[in-house]
Amino acid sequence: LAVAQCYFDIGTTCIDLNNHHKAISSFEQAIAIKEKVLPPNNPELGLIYNNLGSLYNKIGEHAKALSYYK
Repeated sequence: LAVAQCYFDIGTTCIDLNNHHKAISSFEQAIAIKEKVLPPNNPELGLIYNNLGSLYNKIGEHAKALSYYK
């Protein structure tokens, strides 16, 4: 989970730098790790899903954003 946290932190930093595509990539790597070890209702997963939804919304991929909000 430490590696997943590093990816999450990189994603957060990329948001601050307005590098949305790199942030998405980092969050997707974090979620891939966390989904393997955490239960589906874990709040950490919800936070990443919410971040991904927001990022996809910002870059105009609204259908993909909606899928992460569900």
